[in-house]
Amino acid sequence: MTKRFSSTILRLLPLLIATALVIVVLMYWVVQRYQPDRKMLGLELVKTLMQVTTVLVLGQVVSVIVKEHEAQKERIAALTTLRLDLLTQLSRVYVGIKRYRRLLRAHAVTPAFDGVVDANIRVRQQPYDENMRAINETELELEALWHQLQALPASVTERETVNDGVESMKDYLRELLEQYEDTIPNFSLPADTMALQAFVVPGNQKGNLPDYIGPTKDSLFRQAFIQAFRSSTQAIRTQML
Repeated sequence: MTKRFSSTILRLLPLLIATALVIVVLMYWVVQRYQPDRKMLGLELVKTLMQVTTVLVLGQVVSVIVKEHEAQKERIAALTTLRLDLLTQLSRVYVGIKRYRRLLRAHAVTPAFDGVVDANIRVRQQPYDENMRAINETELELEALWHQLQALPASVTERETVNDGVESMKDYLRELLEQYEDTIPNFSLPADTMALQAFVVPGNQKGNLPDYIGPTKDSLFRQAFIQAFRSSTQAIRTQML
């Protein structure tokens, strides 16, 4: 606002000078025509110049304040719209990933998987393939969102928290998809199934199918995806209150 005010004063300066010259010329004409008391005339001249200057400057100050207030309202409205859009995108991704997880548990794994991997549990190729294709589309949405976050202005104070959360969610899904790329060619006929044991990653340090569809407590899915989603959305909501 200070810079805008200074700029306004500079733009106003020629008008002030022109107004002062007009007043001086008028006063000179009055002196030549009517020959009034010069002392009183000088006082009146100073008073008039001060009044005109005050009116012009105050008018511009009020104008600057009003414009700044309107600009601030527009910035707040734009940030609110941006944050609502981020919440919508993140919520859509989260709900989608939870949906595909349930569908995989219900249709891709037999018998039911309770978190304990044994040799009897098999993964069906068709439902696994279908749901992983859908997860791939969701990961691409997250990747696009992550790139958009890099361009956010500094006024979005939660940018870093949201960026870290989206990156964590994206990376987990990417690891899950890398496993999909590695395993999908290995399904064998005639049953088109594969042992769930083939999807186990030692140490559980990467996204993998048993971690994704298993119990969420103590899972990498909970840490890298669910908690990352919650911290991101909480940071956004805090700034909207």
